[in-house]
Formats: sequence, structure tokens, C-alpha cells
Amino acid sequence: MARSIALALLQKGLVRKNNDDNLYILDAWVLSDERNAFERSAASEEPMQFYAVADGMGGHEVGDLAAETVLAIFDRHRRRLQGGSRFEFLDFARDFVDQANNAVCQLLERYKGLMVGTTLAALMIDRETAYTISVGNSRVYLFRDSRLYSLTQDHVEYLPDQRRLTRYFGIADDTALVGAENLTRTAIQRGDIFLLTTDGITDLLSDDVLAEQLGAPAAFVQKIHQLQNLAFKAGAPDNLALIGIRILDPAGHERAERKTARNRKGHSADKQGRPAIRQDEMMSDQLKQHRWIRPVLIFLFFVLLGILVGKLFFSIPTWLINLLRGS
Repeated sequence: MARSIALALLQKGLVRKNNDDNLYILDAWVLSDERNAFERSAASEEPMQFYAVADGMGGHEVGDLAAETVLAIFDRHRRRLQGGSRFEFLDFARDFVDQANNAVCQLLERYKGLMVGTTLAALMIDRETAYTISVGNSRVYLFRDSRLYSLTQDHVEYLPDQRRLTRYFGIADDTALVGAENLTRTAIQRGDIFLLTTDGITDLLSDDVLAEQLGAPAAFVQKIHQLQNLAFKAGAPDNLALIGIRILDPAGHERAERKTARNRKGHSADKQGRPAIRQDEMMSDQLKQHRWIRPVLIFLFFVLLGILVGKLFFSIPTWLINLLRGS
């Protein structure tokens, strides 16, 4: 099991009336009366660990409710694994995303047509492997060997005078809500730092600044606090949710070190020294198949209905047909 320490920070922005951001650390999300200023540090040796940040959109009692709804479903899926069920990442991701999006769409039905909902960036650690799921522009980073790697890609379209999210929980057209580019798995190493953040941080602090602070000669919790401090020094116009996780001892680290020694020639990293981050093409194929299920089922329904109506019509007794003609 992986030994880790984590620090979660949730803070209302300086120009906001309420905080639509939320986060999930290990076994809980943040309740409404704590969201304006929340901090939790935790150490874990659990074989599975769950973390997430969410950025609600739509204002008071809309965005915050959407974010909480998604995190509640995330928690429900985590609890299902406590019974000893094997963690199947692709099935977990597909079921979670579908259920969460349907729940948010139902919740915000009266706001249909408006950009209301929530983003999400989630990290799941299963022994010596880290998995990510992200929808929207909240992010998951990995800081390793003094270099910062983004494990997610923003779902954003840049227009001349604004930017627009192309994917988020609450979007009615969910046929392409999540793709293989934002479902990753990475073998963890001792000393890795994972960083989950909403755009309240990344809109103000560049990747270079994040890397500089995470590599600074300071205690881990001080590094995470400093990121929050820098955002507030820059004005903090938006709310922010931030979680830092440091891996103290990955599960099976001795086995992982032996494997790394055998693969010195590049099997565990690319030519630029990037960590072996795998994007799930299998999930992409499954999602494509999943998108076709609904229209195919609808088509088959009408075909069967037509066949049934035809059989009923041609099975009408001759005497009834003559009677109808005579009338």
C-alpha cells in the first residue's frame, strides 16, 4: 500500500460572494459552511486513495450544488470498492462519468441551455499506480525529479474575447464528455508530488511558477500553502481548490525499483525523461462503442414495432376485413 501525506486547501476568492469550488480528500467532500476557508492535512496508508477538485459554474445554489453532486457520486463509487471489489479503472471511469453527468443534468434541468454545471479533476491511487479522470479545465499535475508534468488536458475553446468550456458535467450532449486523452495511468515513485487544482490557481500561476514552488527547499505543506499565498498576492479574483499529495513510499517499491533497473534503456520513460504516462486508448474505443448503443437501440425498437404492427395487420381475420369493407 502507498504511504502518502496530503494537504487540501479550499478558499473563496477575494471578489466572490460565495465559493462554488469544492474538493474531495480520501473519504469526504467539504460541507457548505466550511467552503469559504477550509484546510485539511492527512496521512494515509490505504491501498486505495481518492482525491478530486471541482469548480462549479452558474452561481450560488447552482454551481456549488453541481460540484457537490459530482463529488457525492464519486464518494459512492469509492464506497463500492470497500467491499473488496477489484478496481477496474475503465469501468469505474465510464460508470462514474455517466452517472454523475446524468445526475447534474437532472438537477439543473430548469437551467437547460445555460452553461451551468461543474468541472472535475480526480486522482485515484491504487497501490503503486495513479489514475486520473478530468472533465473541463481543472487539472492534475505530477512533479517528479524537478520537472512538472500535466496529466490532464483542458477542455477549452478560445474565442476572440473569451474562453468557453467544451466539456463539463451538466452538458446535455454527453456523447463526448470524456475521452482517452484525459484518462491516464502512471506508475508512482517515492518522492512524487501530485497537484490537483481548479483554475483559480492555474489562471494566475504558470506551470513554470508551479514547478519552481514545488521544487523549492521547503517543507511539503509550506510549498502547497505558498501556492495559495501567491494566488492571493495576484488578486485571487476566482475561488480556488487545491490538493497536494506527496508519495512517501509507493506500494511494492522494491519491485518497482527492480523493474526500473531492468528498464534503464527507456522502457519506463521516453527519450525526454518523461514518466511513463499511459493514455487509455481502450477506453476511447469503449466510449465510441458506448455512444452508438443508444441510437442503435432506438432504431431496433422502431424496427421491432414495425414488424409487430405488420404482423397484427396481416393476421386480421378475413371475416373482419369483409365486415369492414361492407360497412
